[in-house]
Amino acid sequence: MRRTFLVAVGVWAAVAAVSTRAAAGPTCEIDAPLVDLGTVLAGTQARHDFTIRNTGDEDLKLDRKSTSCGCTVLSAPRSIEPHGAATIGIRFEVGSARRGTISVHFGSNDPDMPQFTLTLQYRGVEHVFSEPAYVDLSGARVGKEGRASVAMRAAVEGRTFRILKVRPSAPWLGIDESLALPTEPGMEHTLVLTVRPPRQGTVRERVIVRTDDPKARIIEVPVLGTIAGPYRVEPGTLSFGTVAGGKAAARSVSIQREDRQLFSLRLLDAAGAAVEIAPEGNAERAGAAHGAANGADGAANGADGAANGADGAANAWRVTVTPDPTAKAGLFKHEIALVATDHTGACQEVAFQALGVVRDTAH
Repeated sequence: MRRTFLVAVGVWAAVAAVSTRAAAGPTCEIDAPLVDLGTVLAGTQARHDFTIRNTGDEDLKLDRKSTSCGCTVLSAPRSIEPHGAATIGIRFEVGSARRGTISVHFGSNDPDMPQFTLTLQYRGVEHVFSEPAYVDLSGARVGKEGRASVAMRAAVEGRTFRILKVRPSAPWLGIDESLALPTEPGMEHTLVLTVRPPRQGTVRERVIVRTDDPKARIIEVPVLGTIAGPYRVEPGTLSFGTVAGGKAAARSVSIQREDRQLFSLRLLDAAGAAVEIAPEGNAERAGAAHGAANGADGAANGADGAANGADGAANAWRVTVTPDPTAKAGLFKHEIALVATDHTGACQEVAFQALGVVRDTAH
């Protein structure tokens, strides 16, 4: 009995010794390794102090490894004593009105955290900015009127401004006429936009706001989104990869109606690009589609393709893009606009993007 008790005590002591050794050493803890600073005035400096704690029993040694930017680390202790804390201050210049991320990487002698990263996120804004940063039209439907609100705000506390004029970039964007433009100075003004998109597909428009603020005379508010409608286009952006100037490249795009009814397509506009579109696969079999739309001048050239037969099969179309032989090497992006006509004669614009890179033919 006595021998059993001694053995048990010995085992407990050994386990305790191992646990003590395992608990010894530095332990790095960070209150918040990622901080969102929100809006920061462009052209100014921003700063944040991170708190680092050592909850271990030995000195925590820190070593800065690298940064993702031209920021300045104001204070970074080389070591933190057991059960102590210190701050690491980071300062950076907000160069322009855009979203940005600042990251600073450190190493430590904590075996469970040999490396860690401190990250700051921010949105650089002008003296007057929009909230939200852009008008999101996702969920809007073609031909249906809707409204969207955007707040114009002063970035500096106590600074006021007036809105002088609002000019949308598209005729289907407007200002709610039942609500007069704010004329009195203020730190914030709300604009209510009326939206009635004439065609489905990707939207990239903007609203230009003029103010009396000498440091923010003109503010452009992007209007972005994908307009839904009776036709589904997949993919919405057609990638052609790398294409030599003067050489044709072809890709397939699927266009079909929600109700699976017959329709025909013709090319309306290709933003000056040389584009042909013709039915292929089951679309050709289902509707005896014929004729290629040639969009070198943006005009339709008789694409009568009937599409998507009664069996509801996907409607495949072959899109061919030929970059100008004299085009410079680089990215090309064209908005391809089509007119779809259903069995009742009703027309609807459908659009997608053609994206690719023109290769330098000299190499």
